[in-house]
Order: sequence, then structure tokens, then C-alpha cells
Amino acid sequence: MTTTITLREVAHSRSGEKGNSSMISVIAYDLADYELLRQQVTVSAVEALFGSITKGSIERYEVPRNGALNFVVHEVLEGGRSRTLAFEESGKALSSLMLTLPITVPEGRRPRKRIGHSAIEPKTNESVPEQTEGKRIRLGSATAWSRDRFGPAEALVERGALDYICFESMSEVTMSAVQAAKEDGHSTLPYDPYLIDRLGPILKACKDKGIKIISNQGWMDPDAAALRLQSFAEQEGIKGLKIAAVRGGILTDEITGLGLSFLETDSKISDSSEVIVSAEAYGVCQQ
Repeated sequence: MTTTITLREVAHSRSGEKGNSSMISVIAYDLADYELLRQQVTVSAVEALFGSITKGSIERYEVPRNGALNFVVHEVLEGGRSRTLAFEESGKALSSLMLTLPITVPEGRRPRKRIGHSAIEPKTNESVPEQTEGKRIRLGSATAWSRDRFGPAEALVERGALDYICFESMSEVTMSAVQAAKEDGHSTLPYDPYLIDRLGPILKACKDKGIKIISNQGWMDPDAAALRLQSFAEQEGIKGLKIAAVRGGILTDEITGLGLSFLETDSKISDSSEVIVSAEAYGVCQQ
């Protein structure tokens, strides 16, 4: 006997946009449920769920070690952020839609532990299990984009038994907005305007607990962000705080001399030097 539940009861999901397409990841709370996802969260099931909002094809990639499936949904955003869209310009809402997908499980199946939510465990009166070999660290992911919720960071610091807490706030959109404001002559901060709003409430607790903060909220000027954070710490009486700023991400002046080509057209970037507004590197993938 089986019963029908929604995908959100066994998995969580993230999504975003790249132009006219959206990438959607579905990650099992428990690796034991990966096979369930692999068998039921198929391309045809996703096509049926999304219906007419998807104009193009859907590709699925399996990531068994992470208990995940990655989907590339083509022609779902009607042009991406450069146009007024019928659905949602950044693709963020597509993960919520994905989680409404109905799936079947054995009747009487007991809910599994949601490992995707384990960052707020253990509670303060619990201890982290000892690692028998190698080094164990606990990472907390507090934000995934610049306008993400504020609350999870404080919960993670309070109850996550963390070694590091991470804040992701850069994107093509955030960087483009800063550059557009500069082009139009508007005064704008060169770093994430939510820098102090996010880090201020947790800074002392992180210092007291030895939690290291990793963030790309420096955006265009990591040095300015570091100085602003240092000033805040001094105002709040937080002593002995070490702040490091990593430079080198702004490539506007160097990009045309690196011998690179545009992926879309294979034309030389150096041939477009007159129309390049800015170039920034904000992510590194190494295998």
C-alpha cells in the first residue's frame, strides 16, 4: 500500500536564473530517499507540473553523492531579468513550485530526520558527536542572496554549534545594480547595504564563541566593508576582532587583456572593450 505526499516532505529545493533558463536543485533530507527522488522526480513529471509556463526542454542531472537532482529548465523566464516577465524574473519561486510535486511512499512510512535542517541542531544543551578520524568542522549557510531572510543567521549562531557561518550576497543582479547606479551618477555603497544589518546582531556572539564569519558582502570594495565593520565593532565595544578583506575580484581594467572569449558567441572580449561596463569575479569552482 502507498500514500501520496508532496515532495517538500522528503526534500528541499533551490532555484535561480541564467537568462531565459532556470536551474532547480532538489536535495533529499536523507540520502536514503535519493532513490525515491531518482525514480519519481523525472523530466516528464516536472514537465507535467510546470505545464504551459515552460516553453523549452528540461534536462536532469543526477548527483547521488549529494542525494540531489539538478534540473535545467529552458525558456521558462521569458527573457530573464532583462524583460518584464509573465512568471517571476529571478526563478527563485520555481523551487517552491517544484516542492508541490506529488510523490508516493509506502503507507505508514515514518518521517526521516531532515538533514537539510540540521544546521540549527544540536540545541545548546547538546554536544556535537566526536569525529573519530580526520578534522570535522560545522558550516552554517545564513544567506543565499542579498535579500535573503535575516533570522536564520541568529538561530545558527545561537544553536548551530558552528565553526564557520557563511553569507552569500553577490549576484549578477546585485553587481549590475551598483554599476548602473554609478553610471547614472547616483551615490551608492560599494558593498552590501545590509552588511551591518546582517552581521551586527551576531558579531559579538561569534567573537565570544569563536565562530568565523565568511562573507562576500564586500562586493565592489571589500576594504571599505572591512573598515565599516571595524568601526561598528569599536562602537559596540567588541575588542580583538580580526577582519580580513580579500581583493582582486574587480577585473574591469584587466578583462580585455586576458585573452578570453564570450561563451555565447566565441568572439574575443577584447573586441568589445568600448562597451564593457564592468567585470567582476565572485565565485571560484575548483576540482
